Amino acid sequence: MLIIPLILALTGILPANNLPPNEPVSQMLAPSAVKLKAGDPSVGYRKAYRYKGKIGSAEVTVWLETDSLTGKLSSGEDLLCEGFYFYDKHRRKLTLRNQKFDPRQPLVLEESVIDREQDKLTVTGRFMTAGLPGKTLNGTWLSPDGKRKLPFSLQEDYTGAVKYLSVGRAISGRPCKDGGVESGYEAEYYLSYLLVQVPGRPEVEARLRKILGGPKPEEQMPAYLKNLMKSGEYDCQELSETVLVKYNGDDILSVENHSSFHGYGAPRFYHSFTGTNLNLRTGAKLHLSDLLKPGFEQDSNIPPRNDENYYPEDPNDYFTIEPDGLTFYLKYGANVEEKFVRYENIQYLIRPEGPLKGFLYRK
Repeated sequence: MLIIPLILALTGILPANNLPPNEPVSQMLAPSAVKLKAGDPSVGYRKAYRYKGKIGSAEVTVWLETDSLTGKLSSGEDLLCEGFYFYDKHRRKLTLRNQKFDPRQPLVLEESVIDREQDKLTVTGRFMTAGLPGKTLNGTWLSPDGKRKLPFSLQEDYTGAVKYLSVGRAISGRPCKDGGVESGYEAEYYLSYLLVQVPGRPEVEARLRKILGGPKPEEQMPAYLKNLMKSGEYDCQELSETVLVKYNGDDILSVENHSSFHGYGAPRFYHSFTGTNLNLRTGAKLHLSDLLKPGFEQDSNIPPRNDENYYPEDPNDYFTIEPDGLTFYLKYGANVEEKFVRYENIQYLIRPEGPLKGFLYRK
């Protein structure tokens, strides 16, 4: 089975996707008349938080996503809280992830640094919170050995960012009857997408919802997915289409899109990665030419697109923006390769008045 980077609730209630542009995200979480019935697709959501504050005397920016509580406590499933942060002085990305999240207990987040060259994580600290993520988040940061302790205090801040929910839906179809070794496996379809809010910018919000939202309004999604399965289009298949926010700030929203396919009864499999990078001032897509100076295509630090082997229809969709660099997605045959390029190594290419002006490497 595929591992989907989104915990899906067994039951739940979600609001309509046609909320007014100024409807607060907190209201988007409220129960609505759109209730699931037995046999409907399962649905779950993750709420996103963006914080500004301090660890000790150092200024930091923190992003967290937390699972919905709907159905989790009663079913005994673990809740997930994860994200990343950086010290504003140097913007190096540090990941955050809970070991086990129980809203009746203090939240403990493990902090790690990613060694992209060696493809490994090194634990660098822990966050012990005094409560759940909300308008504020306070607690104590500890070194790995617990000997060094610093207080932290965070406040929600969406300056240059969006509020969003990550919505996940899943549905199963008919058992496979191809006679192969995997006969009996059910067709499955996983889908995740974002519901965004851009306060004070209704036109931008409408553009972002069209690009990042589900294929149908929320109240129509259960019927839409059920009809897909009834059509037989996904018989003997497992399909996953998920999204992951890589950056949300500085008037930039960068999203990684992952698609994977497994055909039962035959060795059919593929997976692909693309990026969606958006200007939060206008809602328009960001291209590499918006970020980098003319001539970047010839620079050895920027990996070239292989038009024969690469899959995005839009040639600007092969990268995502992160706090400390750009990630490029390259495909060679059936393999996908990621190449990470730190901003410090391409400072000379970054447009000084472009969208990445605030990303310039600072020691």
